[in-house]
Amino acid sequence: MQDLMNKNLFLFQNSTKGILRIYNIQTDKSLLLKSNDIVKDIQSIRFKLDLGIFEQKTLQDEYESIGLELFCLEPFKIQEKDEALDLLLEASIKELSDKRITFYKD
Repeated sequence: MQDLMNKNLFLFQNSTKGILRIYNIQTDKSLLLKSNDIVKDIQSIRFKLDLGIFEQKTLQDEYESIGLELFCLEPFKIQEKDEALDLLLEASIKELSDKRITFYKD
């Protein structure tokens, strides 16, 4: 529990770069996005989903039909100092693909 609190505190105190995951618990689908500020982007995505203006239409439609409770918006991977976000995104997609997680398509 303390580790989770420390991670959250770190995220809120810093402009943390990495990969965000929007995960539909009901359908087991994910959307991975690059982020230059994870906390800010999570807030922005949540705001767009609530307003019904999120860019990924299938995800937006599912969000509207099943509600917030079945979605998880979370940091998936935190960027290391010299790590490229594009490579981190590719590695994250491969990791979830290997676990047979499906993705939202544009």
